[in-house]
Amino acid sequence: MLVLSRKVGEQIYVPQFKIVITVLAVDGRRVTLGITAPKGISIVRQELRDRLSKPSASPNESGSETTSSLDELAALERGP
Repeated sequence: MLVLSRKVGEQIYVPQFKIVITVLAVDGRRVTLGITAPKGISIVRQELRDRLSKPSASPNESGSETTSSLDELAALERGP
């Protein structure tokens, strides 16, 4: 794991994926990040990914539906 210290307004760039992560605010123990990524890259919070990747009660559900759900959540979080 790479650990970096950043101040408000500073960024981290992931060149392989053309992703920019910007520190927008720090309020106590809460950090607000902005993430800019190409349209084809889904970005989802870990707790949502964990919730969706839990095995389903339905044996007919495929992994592609889970991926589709993650993409839909990413689109909702990204906004219009």
